[in-house]
Amino acid sequence: MNNDLKLSAIGEMHKGNIGEDVENALLLHVGVGIGGALIFNRKVYSGRRGFAGEIGMLSVLFNGVQYTFDGVCSLIGMKKYLQKKYNVDFSYKEIVQKYNEGDEIVHTHVNETAKVMGKVLKDLTEFLEFDEVIISGFAVDFGAEYLEIVQSELDKSLNGTVAKYSALKGHASMIGAAQKATENLTATLF
Repeated sequence: MNNDLKLSAIGEMHKGNIGEDVENALLLHVGVGIGGALIFNRKVYSGRRGFAGEIGMLSVLFNGVQYTFDGVCSLIGMKKYLQKKYNVDFSYKEIVQKYNEGDEIVHTHVNETAKVMGKVLKDLTEFLEFDEVIISGFAVDFGAEYLEIVQSELDKSLNGTVAKYSALKGHASMIGAAQKATENLTATLF
């Protein structure tokens, strides 16, 4: 059984932004929540019970307070923080829109979360030696500046890991499912 992120990782390997020469990668999906798919030796790693890659529950320090990675860097985490700190109730689309328009409050907060994300990815990269990190989900809509902040933290790793946005956007899981079905069919026929 494959979940949508694991299928997305297969899609990214076959038709997306994970290079053919890349052995180890992380697909990080940032949306309402945060999840991941781990790729080792060009194979998606599911773990013993199929839950490998559930990284949203990692512990992070943000403004001196302990949170989950999901609680800081997901869109719901950003929304809750902005709502509590500034008494503002933006929709997820408004957060992205206000960020791209340069709204000072939203722009500052989202960039702080990008820095947290980069630090988490740097630590994961040091431990698991990812060649690339592919970011998918709503975070892609934050654009180049957000990715540059993530990369600047990731550059503190000794591994030279590169962060990229998904080239397949919402189609990666469908492409991955088609690839997986083709592999399964080929295996049963031959």
